Amino acid sequence: MKTSSISLRVADFLKGYPPFNFMEEEDLLRLAGSGRVKFHESEEIVFEEGLERESWFYVIQKGTVNLFKKNGKREELTDVRVEGNLLGMLWDLDTDVYLSTARTTSDTILYRLPLDPLIELAEKIPKVKAFLKSYYSKTPGSEEANEGINEAPSDWLKYIGPAKERAARNLLTCSANDPIKSVARAVAPGCQEAVVVVDSQRRPIGVITESDLSGKVATGDIAIDAPASALMSSPVVTIKPGLTAGELLLKMLHFRVHHLCVTADGTDQTPIIGILTERNLSLLHGRLPTILTNEIQVAKTTEELAKARERTDELVFYYLETEAPIPWIASFVAEIDGAITERALDLAQEKLSRRGQNGPGTPFCWLAFHSEGRRERLLRSPQRSGIIFTDPDQGTGEATAAYYRDLACEVRDILKVCGFLLEPNERRADNPRWCRPLSTWKGYYTAWIKDPIENEILRQTPFFDLRIIAGEKSLGDELIEHIQSELGKHPNFIPLLANDAMENLPPVTIFRDSVMDKSGMLWSSIDTKAHALYPMVDLARVMALQFGLSDTTSTIERFQKLKELVPEEAKLFGEAAEAFQFALLIQTRFGLSRGDEGQFIRPGELNLIQKEQIKTLFRTVARLLEFAAERFGLVPISEEK
Repeated sequence: MKTSSISLRVADFLKGYPPFNFMEEEDLLRLAGSGRVKFHESEEIVFEEGLERESWFYVIQKGTVNLFKKNGKREELTDVRVEGNLLGMLWDLDTDVYLSTARTTSDTILYRLPLDPLIELAEKIPKVKAFLKSYYSKTPGSEEANEGINEAPSDWLKYIGPAKERAARNLLTCSANDPIKSVARAVAPGCQEAVVVVDSQRRPIGVITESDLSGKVATGDIAIDAPASALMSSPVVTIKPGLTAGELLLKMLHFRVHHLCVTADGTDQTPIIGILTERNLSLLHGRLPTILTNEIQVAKTTEELAKARERTDELVFYYLETEAPIPWIASFVAEIDGAITERALDLAQEKLSRRGQNGPGTPFCWLAFHSEGRRERLLRSPQRSGIIFTDPDQGTGEATAAYYRDLACEVRDILKVCGFLLEPNERRADNPRWCRPLSTWKGYYTAWIKDPIENEILRQTPFFDLRIIAGEKSLGDELIEHIQSELGKHPNFIPLLANDAMENLPPVTIFRDSVMDKSGMLWSSIDTKAHALYPMVDLARVMALQFGLSDTTSTIERFQKLKELVPEEAKLFGEAAEAFQFALLIQTRFGLSRGDEGQFIRPGELNLIQKEQIKTLFRTVARLLEFAAERFGLVPISEEK
């Protein structure tokens, strides 16, 4: 192949990624023409920490490269780079040596390009310089370069326009019977990164990506003349038009995908109208936290998972400081923690297998309870989990239970290294009581709902905030349906639960540097849990159970739905949603800054505005409790002695 042809191929690939997409074609061709193509097998070192830096940098065309830094005698994974990412250069750092070691994790193709021309172009093109400065910054998200959008997360997470336009502009389709070689031409470098496979009515049935072609066709696993259906990934993840950048990002995090198909109604039963990719969002808004899920999915050790969770805390702090929406931050953390738990389950199963313990083949489901079940665990609070497994055949019950308890113990230890402490009441899956077959779990909820006082319902309320994390989803769904059925049989349960929710009364005000309760007693600290979060959580849970909102566990989402279900109190529930967001925000900020759960805050640590906001929060909580007292015929707060 002629050198000029190679340069065109390289330039076509580069222009699909920042900062090269900001360059004129002439500049890009000149840069590509000075480069070389390099092939590395898996586990090869591209460059090594401490060695003299060379006069070129790299762009990954295919494969994955891990970056490591030395920590004593061992290496620590610091980043994972994939197609389109840069390697081997720094920005605004005065050093002549590599600061990390780059090692391939699979067969990898790199474009080696000269550094000096890139620096010259950066000085000439502001967007190129801004991107490079951001890309190599140690502060996440600073000075991101994009297509004219330079908002903080509080702005771009709510943005719709450019992503919506890209969805239609980037759409390429094929039929299931089209030969793969025609699809390959469509996704050639610089043309498109994915093709949507559609049926006769243009409904999406699969997606074929560049990595599918390189990983399955180029290797000979699938013939170039085979139909597209032999290569496509299916089913597809579909979305409705008009989602914000933040919503798109959460979808990608939740489903662990890099492509979203846009259809008229958001399902795969209507025609495709566009496709959005992680690359689209990256080009519009700079580097995204999806790198964390990539890192988690390839983690081979507990330490690598722990490192990813540390980076999550850094991002949470950044998003808080840049005023990103609290519901979005909470959902982001829930997706990351869910991915960590899934990977912990994989690592635990691999470890048991090496010990000769193979799974019983019985489907199981991992559940999260309490704040994680509500998608409200912004800080690394104690573990609260459970395992449901299908009722085993006669005679195999104890062996099945023993395997899943061992699995839960391994996951417990992995999560502990990741910073999730052990819950003192042992409401965890490694406790035999909470690692049981579906029939036993159903029995628990039946007893709690039928005889709440005898079964100390106050201790069991966290189990009514449950979320399916991993495994066989149908098991969790069946348990949730059972709970709703039992609630219908015992109408006295919800009023009793409402009465118990009145236990945590809010203070009245902040008096100088103390918190004053209704009796005039002064307390030295605000208890963010007892004074704010718990009463709102409890009341939102009671109302959600009453209205059968089994698909909604988040306190904020519960209040937002209650605005529609109880329109005469829409203002109260709207204010409650805002108050809860503020309480979660203040707790998380103090918790991250101090390295604890942020439960106790002294009034002297708050500024004047925060003190006023806290007072408003107390008043909102009190009004919520007054509402509950009236609705369920309880003693109003104002009449309590």
